[in-house]
Amino acid sequence: MTEKQFRRLSKTARNAPELPVLDENTTAYVHPLAKIKLVIPGNFESLRGNPIPYVRMTQRSKFVSRQARRYLMWKKYVQAAALTQARPKFLNHLVDGAKKTWVDCMIYFADGRHGDPDNIRKGILDALFEDDRHVAGNVDFDYDAESPRVEVVIWRPENKA
Repeated sequence: MTEKQFRRLSKTARNAPELPVLDENTTAYVHPLAKIKLVIPGNFESLRGNPIPYVRMTQRSKFVSRQARRYLMWKKYVQAAALTQARPKFLNHLVDGAKKTWVDCMIYFADGRHGDPDNIRKGILDALFEDDRHVAGNVDFDYDAESPRVEVVIWRPENKA
């Protein structure tokens, strides 16, 4: 990622909207500090490019396959976006994998040529979580040629007793 792209990413993080305390999809109470919204603009090659889907790879293909190297760069781009937009201590608390965590992704593609939305979500989970077996959530997509991006909401519902 170039320095110019990093500065644009930081600007996007500052403009992220505030999140509601009560989730729309459930009656579970969500503590305001138990929810993060990340906006990942474009991809590392272009801010107007489509997100890059998950690529299955072997140890050898990490170094040989162009597609695998591109995917690994995408993972680093997602990690940089997350660290730019959320405090590392708070982010680590949500992605520790010990408790059930929800990750909802809304993907905005630049055009009709794009990867599978589920595979893009899988790539984001790989970038953010070491162990994603306790992660659930949704994925949806739409088109926005001016500003392709992925909006990721990470949260843990806590039952009010």
